[in-house]
Amino acid sequence: VSVPEAVSTIAVGVAAGALATALPRVNRGTFEKLEDAAAKEFMLVLIAPIIFAEGYGMQSRQFFDNITRILCHAFLGTLVSTLVVAAVVCYLPSATGGSAADELSLGEALAFGAMISSTDPVTTLAIFKDQQMVEHGLSYLYYSVLGESILNDAVAITLFSSFGAIVREGGQITGEACARIFAMFCATFAGSLCVGVAAGAVTALVLKFARLGAGGGEEEHFFFNVPEMGVALVMAYVPFLVAEALGLSGIVAIMFAGITMRRYAHYNMTEVTRQVFLPVIELVASLFETYVFLLLGLGVFLLHRSYSLPMTFWALLACFLGRALHVYPLSWFCNRCSGGPAVNVREQHVVWFAGLRGAVAFMCALGFPEGPTSKHRELVLCTTVVVVGVTIVCLGWPTAAVLSCLGVGSDDGSQIPATGLPGPRRRQCLSCSLPCGC
Repeated sequence: VSVPEAVSTIAVGVAAGALATALPRVNRGTFEKLEDAAAKEFMLVLIAPIIFAEGYGMQSRQFFDNITRILCHAFLGTLVSTLVVAAVVCYLPSATGGSAADELSLGEALAFGAMISSTDPVTTLAIFKDQQMVEHGLSYLYYSVLGESILNDAVAITLFSSFGAIVREGGQITGEACARIFAMFCATFAGSLCVGVAAGAVTALVLKFARLGAGGGEEEHFFFNVPEMGVALVMAYVPFLVAEALGLSGIVAIMFAGITMRRYAHYNMTEVTRQVFLPVIELVASLFETYVFLLLGLGVFLLHRSYSLPMTFWALLACFLGRALHVYPLSWFCNRCSGGPAVNVREQHVVWFAGLRGAVAFMCALGFPEGPTSKHRELVLCTTVVVVGVTIVCLGWPTAAVLSCLGVGSDDGSQIPATGLPGPRRRQCLSCSLPCGC
């Protein structure tokens, strides 16, 4: 039985944490400093390559073919999940035996709900690739899950930052505060989108007219064009810094910069750079995600013991319930209002199953806001460690078995053919070295 990469990485971290706990000579403070440093570095360093790789790797044609479903699940779905999780963890843990000291305020509950609503279906998508779902005519399902996860991260982190600001200030959640958060969210998202698209367009122009490294012969840049690669990597990070400096969302900006650069800047690179640029940024993103999952495994034993059974139970249940309350109603709505392929009930089960939590939720928990009367970071962090671990193991790992049981992706002739995607495996595109979909 193959073990997903995320599961094996967490297992290594758990083993290392258990060993550190068993050996008294090991300084636990070193590991705590490591996680504190990771929390500070996450929003500035670690998250940017992960989000950019997601945006750049998204094939724009497939993204816009499923845009209605992606937008509904990413925006409305994340909001529904946030509200459901917040309502459950705010009121039910204390009513079922939870300590009064562990009771979250409404602001903290909303921040936690936004944070934990960030999905990370990396394991599920890897299994989708192994099952050749695109080749079996299920590209709309694959790219719907991928597109939702990309936008969902941006929406969830932006909401988390908005609610977190209220928690730090010690403010109350009122109608006026909600209206202010909504207006700020819309303005931040729109402004960040403009920064990202503009940065992607500027990068395309720079790569088109500068012709970096074009003075030497092609044989000198057989592996990659160093000046061109360097400029492309630096320009990819610029929108994140610009947006943060302007008080906008660097996450949203770098995501749309990735989508724009893939569409317009990708073909302004030399052929060799085109072939290696995406693998390079995916490698960097994978290294950062591996680092995060190692920290998560270490935290199982090395975190302060702030675990609460009622809080953990209701948080898990709320994640599953919140996912169901937006996947099925919004899928029904999109099937009737969208021009794309319909998602049947079995495929909706797969979409629900793809709602596992991952690196983004855990790293946000490391920096969970604390205010004058709100001191629940350790509780939220311990709860998030359990939620992420359980969803990755119980939802991500069995994906192949679930697909088999539901008959999704099998060659039984029951699948809806995807527009423009024939059944047999397609050749690689010579211009981008990926399955053709440019």
